[in-house]
Amino acid sequence: MAKTIPIPSPKVSVTGSVSTSGLSKEGKITVVTIDDVSWTALPASALADRNQINIQNESGVEIKVNHVVAPDPGYVGIIIPDGGERQYGIKDSIIIYARAQAGTVNIEVEELS
Repeated sequence: MAKTIPIPSPKVSVTGSVSTSGLSKEGKITVVTIDDVSWTALPASALADRNQINIQNESGVEIKVNHVVAPDPGYVGIIIPDGGERQYGIKDSIIIYARAQAGTVNIEVEELS
């Protein structure tokens, strides 16, 4: 007759902190108005405990995003074309700014925490 021998579960030690990614608390979508004159924070007030931000550009013009806006670098940054979007795994203490190629337009910003 076969005998079953139990195998003990392995133990794992974790040092430091563990953080999950993705939606675990809430989400927020904000329409942000940007222009071709100045850099605008996306969004003006970040969602608490944010760990993901998505920027969607359906404005009809190209936009650029940047992390540094002082001194003003001009129209320099990562391009998000009309109809495009960009995602960042980013904490709430980091601010991203956007600027339009021309005119005043609206873009959508989704945050997950």
